[in-house]
Amino acid sequence: MNLKGASSLLVAKMRSVYRRRPLLTIVILGAALHLTCTTAIFITGRFALMPSQFDAYGIGVFAHDGHLLQPEVEALAETLKGEGLTAWARRPSTLHLKLYSVFIAVFGFWSGFNILTIEPLNLLYYLAILILVFRLSQEMFDRRAALLAVVVTGLWPSFLLHTTQLLKDPLLINAVLVLLFILAKLLTTKYTWRQGVVAGVVASVAVLVIWIVRTSMWDAARVMVLFGLVLLIARQVRERRALPYNLVSMALLIMTIIIIPQHKTAFTSLQTMPDRAALPLEQEVEGLSLEERIKLRRDMFNGTDDDGQVSGSTIDTDRQFQSRADMVSYLPRAVVIGFLAPFPNMWFAKGTKVDSSGRLLSGFEMLLTYVIELLAVFGVWHRRHHLTTWLLFFTFAAGAVGLGLVVRNIGTLYRLRYPFWVPLVILGAGGAAHLSSSFFAKKRIGGGEQVASVRGEMNA
Repeated sequence: MNLKGASSLLVAKMRSVYRRRPLLTIVILGAALHLTCTTAIFITGRFALMPSQFDAYGIGVFAHDGHLLQPEVEALAETLKGEGLTAWARRPSTLHLKLYSVFIAVFGFWSGFNILTIEPLNLLYYLAILILVFRLSQEMFDRRAALLAVVVTGLWPSFLLHTTQLLKDPLLINAVLVLLFILAKLLTTKYTWRQGVVAGVVASVAVLVIWIVRTSMWDAARVMVLFGLVLLIARQVRERRALPYNLVSMALLIMTIIIIPQHKTAFTSLQTMPDRAALPLEQEVEGLSLEERIKLRRDMFNGTDDDGQVSGSTIDTDRQFQSRADMVSYLPRAVVIGFLAPFPNMWFAKGTKVDSSGRLLSGFEMLLTYVIELLAVFGVWHRRHHLTTWLLFFTFAAGAVGLGLVVRNIGTLYRLRYPFWVPLVILGAGGAAHLSSSFFAKKRIGGGEQVASVRGEMNA
């Protein structure tokens, strides 16, 4: 058998397995892709093939947080190995670093810290995201749209690269997607009391993780829950029946949303580093009004990165919010930034953290994002009568506009947008699947009419 025949046979077998066990296929192919990518990055860094982009540990300049946090995660691993689980648990440090340190303690005996050492956890994050994307897409559209959404998400270059690094983003994205999935199920399923309690507890854990990992996303989580509550009420009105156990699940989630900020000091040890005396500003604004929170968080993006270097991707640094009127007048600009940034004029410039190739990659991805946004319009219209469609649309729109309102660093915005970008991909995949179905249906009808006409002429 030649190479072409063998490849055709392999593709046919994978299609057969996918039809029978789609999640298993996604896990196998996703794991192979992620392991290959991580290994390639590690080799590139270890042998200094791109020294300006990756260090010897495989940490990229685009994920400079990893350089800053590497000493802390190594110290956590040493604490776990040398002083035991109790000392490790009591040591103040961020949740995502504690999770990474476990894998460094277990797998780092042969090489110490590098991206291969933390790959088991990053791989779990990556596969969990793909599974959640598949389940959400299938809940809304069909298996074909779900496969397309998984392929786009899994192969998205910058997302794939970021999931190989020492970052909190994969954990945050998983938490947001779990919350979104539970809210979507509340709009499509009638829960039993057991299912309602379990769903409420799982969603509550998800919002707790969001609070711990990135408190600045807390307002977005509350908005998602508010959307879910309004749509759940709309479902009951439309169906003219009560869904008591769905309401129990929602009640548990709302209680969690209310309780967590009131006991925020209980989670301080999972949000701060040992050498920091206080919480970062973004975690101290909870008691303020929405306008004050937006102003203070926007002021955090003062044109410098975490390590004090001047950023090359800041935007509208001269716009200050002194009143609610200033924020309202800036909303149209925030919509443009949230949906369309980075703009084409940034695609070809050289950044301070990445070279021109990194900017070109972001430009290529934004060009594809514009296409996805257009396809999402068709997806929303096709499923406009389904409440889950509006849940995903409002989640993406609120997240994108909120980031456009607060974040003045486009590089940071690009990375923080991922939890809200995934719902957009799902809607875009649904739109693409609908358009392709319509196109081929018309083609089959046209072909059938042509054949019928020919047969009629022959019979005449």
